Amino acid sequence: MILSHYFIRKKILSILAQPATRQPKGLSLSEAEHILLVYTYPDKEEVEACLAQVKGKHQWTHLLFSEVPVPETELTSDTIVCTKKELDAKGFPPEALVEKVKSVKADLLIDLTTDVCYPLLYLVAQHTAGMKAGVKKPFGEFYDFSLALNSREKISYVWQQIVFYLQTFRTK
Repeated sequence: MILSHYFIRKKILSILAQPATRQPKGLSLSEAEHILLVYTYPDKEEVEACLAQVKGKHQWTHLLFSEVPVPETELTSDTIVCTKKELDAKGFPPEALVEKVKSVKADLLIDLTTDVCYPLLYLVAQHTAGMKAGVKKPFGEFYDFSLALNSREKISYVWQQIVFYLQTFRTK
């Protein structure tokens, strides 16, 4: 049981305050080869519908957070799951999971979570993707490109906006 998000939030803020260990790089969607997609398990079906709209030779890795155990039949080799049961009392994911996520090769990280999910933010803050995109969070700057939303929007809206802007970026 997580007593408070105080400890993980404090650690996330300290990670963000440290000098960057990654090399930020502006990318358009067409330039990205490996993409790490971050979302919560209840949004899985909607995310898969959004992915069906994108054409290209991208290699996708999925990082998702779930309150309940995810059935083995829904997992693939390119899916990394963090469950609430795995978190310690302070809300941190296990170190083995952190290292597994950090080792994922990704040019682009797209975070589709619209609410604050501290375990996912902790993992996102430590990943070294060259370009990070997502919904603006109430504390800290996590992304190179972020959307500011007025209210809780559906994942499909967030996806359309991020894809639109990533397709229009001109990096050369």
